[in-house]
Amino acid sequence: MFQNPTIHAIQMFLWVLGPALQVWIAVVMWKRKLHREFPVFFWYTLFHISQFLVTFSVQKMPKTLFVAFWTYELLDVFFTLAVVQEVFVHVFNPYQSIRRLGAQVFRWATMVLIGICILAAAAVPGTAMKLDMLLRWLTIMERSANMVEAGLLFLLFILGAVFALDWRDYVWGIAAGMGLSTSIVLVAWALRIYLGTWGPVYAIIYSGGYNVGVIVWFITMVGPERQRRVEGLPDVEQLRSWNRALSGFLR
Repeated sequence: MFQNPTIHAIQMFLWVLGPALQVWIAVVMWKRKLHREFPVFFWYTLFHISQFLVTFSVQKMPKTLFVAFWTYELLDVFFTLAVVQEVFVHVFNPYQSIRRLGAQVFRWATMVLIGICILAAAAVPGTAMKLDMLLRWLTIMERSANMVEAGLLFLLFILGAVFALDWRDYVWGIAAGMGLSTSIVLVAWALRIYLGTWGPVYAIIYSGGYNVGVIVWFITMVGPERQRRVEGLPDVEQLRSWNRALSGFLR
């Protein structure tokens, strides 16, 4: 079956667009020394550039492409979680105890994801592992990670709104881009389950969702920085009281 040339062209454009913008993002971060403030996000950006280069170079070798693609996808799960944690640390930097609690939450989230990997792997017959079972395991892992990351980002934005926190523009951009891309990917996956297999369209939505996040990061990093206040209830004193209470609890 031949693929529609228009759909193929869109897929190729989306495939190249993200890495191209991320090269620019990496250069700007290096020039502005933002790689020192956001080292995890900087390496996350380089990681995705390398993903494109590797998968592009082996695209005519199906077996190698399969291994390379899913290796990067699994590493991306934990890389993304690390970026979300970095955002959390920057947002709650003045509140040491809340920041420590957040670090524990992210550690537990990582353990949950590892547990899902183990359980999913145990469900696959060890002596008769088939490609479809392997793909199912990998997909479960990836979707579970997306849901955990979306939940953590949602919690972060809720806390920011409730306490009317001041966000640095860079921090807000990283979080917003990550939240948008993760949400679009989850919506695409839900539609695929509901409507059935529709590979080309799903691939476009999936790739397009990630590119939305990249565009947000690009606009944020290239433009001038400003403070961004999330409108909400300005109850910072309550946040400080939580911080004091957690300080005693976490000792």
